[in-house]
Amino acid sequence: LSTEMPGLLETLGIDPLDAVIVPALGSKEVKVADNGQLASVARHIAKITGAKIALKALSKREHRPLHTIYKAAEREAELDKAGYTALKMNAKSVFVLDDLITRGSTLSRIAVSIKKSNPAIKVYGVALAKTDRRRFNSSLNNDHIAKSWEENWLLGEKAFKEHQARGRR
Repeated sequence: LSTEMPGLLETLGIDPLDAVIVPALGSKEVKVADNGQLASVARHIAKITGAKIALKALSKREHRPLHTIYKAAEREAELDKAGYTALKMNAKSVFVLDDLITRGSTLSRIAVSIKKSNPAIKVYGVALAKTDRRRFNSSLNNDHIAKSWEENWLLGEKAFKEHQARGRR
């Protein structure tokens, strides 16, 4: 992700100085944890792109972990109780960084809260992974992934396997 974010900003025609990176919140977080994974990734992306970072831009109430809730209506109700809010941000574009997208409900609520406080801002959701389920899409493929992202993923997989092999020797 960090290798592709500069290209994403360029492709979208976004000046990094007018963009801010905001990490999403975990179920137990009311504010982002400074030492959390998403905060670390957000800091790194901000550094390599030149974008701003807003670690404390979002807040919400703690809620049950969504991966423990299997019915869509219950997940939606749990997110409704979380009550996301966002601070005012000095940017034209916001990139909300999340770890995993299942149905997009969390990112949708975050985007609504950001737009409520910042009506003129364009909000983008960026995630490290997305789940695909056959019941949502009968023909799973990765055609939506940019070729360069796919190539970088394969290079990372190769490096990881080589690292594992060295550890077993």
